[in-house]
Amino acid sequence: MFVPLTPGHTRRRRTNAFTPINGVLSGLLQAVADTILHPVVLLAAVAFLLNGSYYQVAGFTVITLASWTLSAVVLSTFKRLVARPYPILIGACVVRLLSVSLLAVTAFRSPHWDPGDVIRTLLVGFFLYQVSSAIIGHVSVAFLSDALRTAKRSVIFRQRAVIGSIITVISGAVVWSVNGSVADVRAALGVLFILAAISTAASTWFLFAIPAGKRQGRTGDSTSGEPGEILRPLRSRPYRRFVLFRILLGLSAAADPFIIVFGIRRVGLDLGEIGLALVALAIGHLCGWVIWPQWVVRQSPRTAFQIAALLRVFALTVSIGIPAIATSTLYTERFANPDAAIRLFLALYVLIGLSMSAHAAANQRYLMDLSATVPLHQTVLTTNAVHGILAFAPLAAAYVIGRTSLDQMLWIAAGLAFIALLASGSLVEPRFSINRRAGVRNRQRTEQRTWQRTGRRTGQRGPQRRLSVR
Repeated sequence: MFVPLTPGHTRRRRTNAFTPINGVLSGLLQAVADTILHPVVLLAAVAFLLNGSYYQVAGFTVITLASWTLSAVVLSTFKRLVARPYPILIGACVVRLLSVSLLAVTAFRSPHWDPGDVIRTLLVGFFLYQVSSAIIGHVSVAFLSDALRTAKRSVIFRQRAVIGSIITVISGAVVWSVNGSVADVRAALGVLFILAAISTAASTWFLFAIPAGKRQGRTGDSTSGEPGEILRPLRSRPYRRFVLFRILLGLSAAADPFIIVFGIRRVGLDLGEIGLALVALAIGHLCGWVIWPQWVVRQSPRTAFQIAALLRVFALTVSIGIPAIATSTLYTERFANPDAAIRLFLALYVLIGLSMSAHAAANQRYLMDLSATVPLHQTVLTTNAVHGILAFAPLAAAYVIGRTSLDQMLWIAAGLAFIALLASGSLVEPRFSINRRAGVRNRQRTEQRTWQRTGRRTGQRGPQRRLSVR
């Protein structure tokens, strides 16, 4: 029986029809802003070029790493006051929009301000931006899942990830183009941060265009628990080995914001080549997104962890040796152009991006493999706690630089990465692996066993003479 739709029903059907598009566009536009405000490359270089201290250079990375844990605490507090996630999402979006606007105004007025005041204001605005973005990340997954149809959820999230990785590379190219067209870092900041503010505003508009779902009783997975639950997974020996490996690799990754500083001081990177380093890092993440998820499924997360540590050892070791190679007689006789050393240094950021993406892809799968002995939610709680502590490791790296030198700190980071590579050998292998065509292979294996046992194939009726295979 045909039932005519009321005007309210018609509007809701039209809104839901555009929900997947709004969800994808919101994620893509926010990826533009996140690429411009990259803490390891662009913001670290900005803090150094504005004569900031090494602690200020590390501050942007510390804020990025600690914001996820801090946002979980803030979100758990708001969940006791607000039952529905939509008001929390609105508040976080407003704070993020105001914070990125503060960053844009600060960058636009930076030629008239003291460099120290500019860096401190950028740190405050970036802190608000990262915490609000992390809260949105916690809430938006449940929000989009409720708004989208069940059959389209995985497709939409996959499209956001694929196109978002490509947009990250394009955004890095935009940063490269803007940095190469100006001579002053403050002029480049004004253009880039205004672009980040516009992208964030457009992303917020598309996010608000998504209608609230029918099930709005939860705000995402809980990431906080009792102290006993956080310490309980440490009783498992395989998980203790994973935590040891994670700590060693995290301490090595504390040197990431200082690699670009090393490139500026020792290799001679200019402003345009800093943008090119961001492009190389984005290309590494894009290639890693294509390679590592299928690699982890077909092989094992332990292999991905080992490759991540090996790539980090190689990248740190080669980057430290590039200044000595560039001044050697063998290099000067073979290469008349000194830009070859710069290109090699920038290419190492592709390896760093591959290492980061390999660790990210293998982390969740390894915890799922350990869920047979330790509950998954407990290992996630403990891993997040370890991640929150390691977020302050870049400050320790800045302290080491003040006590020794930048070169020695990078050598220490390379040594920690090598120890992590050795420690990865103690990680456990999964009991089973999932093949990409597991259903086909399992059906073939079942048919083969049925043929060997009964002499007939699966689905065939009646006796069948067994054939001998020579």
